[in-house]
Amino acid sequence: MANNNAMTNSANEPIHPRSNQLTQHLDFDDTKASLNLQLNALNNYLQDRQGYRLVIAQGMLAASFLSLTNSQPTLQPDTFIAISPFWPERSLNGLVVDDIAQAEYPVLDFSIENQSDWANETQAQRKISARNALKMHYRQILIPQNPLAFSLNPKSKSSHIQIVTNHTIGWTRHLGW
Repeated sequence: MANNNAMTNSANEPIHPRSNQLTQHLDFDDTKASLNLQLNALNNYLQDRQGYRLVIAQGMLAASFLSLTNSQPTLQPDTFIAISPFWPERSLNGLVVDDIAQAEYPVLDFSIENQSDWANETQAQRKISARNALKMHYRQILIPQNPLAFSLNPKSKSSHIQIVTNHTIGWTRHLGW
């Protein structure tokens, strides 16, 4: 009985925007529902704070985010950075292409070469679809699997992180931030 009361009380408590959500769901609707709760909590938390809202997501979470924000405009960020977005189901993976083209916010689309067959499958089509939709603020960056950038310093960040960081800074400057 005490366990049921604890579950009921925790369900009524607001979700903190920084709460840990490490579990990955393989159900698209369930993932979107969980993401919806997190984004609404984050929007409530940030409601009285000024600044731009830049969201970065990778893989399946990026695909879920694109779908969710296209169906719920109140959750849209000021810009979105997608890193190899995909969903491991053919029909849902195809929606990533449409969601990027229909997004009403600027999208920086990183495509890491050979990271995921699912993301590679839609890479070219994402760019073509965004161009055909006359999406003004869309850029696709292809990151090679083995970039030439390296450092002899063992404490330095990986070259993929450096590439993403540099292009993100350039993207925000392009947007006038």
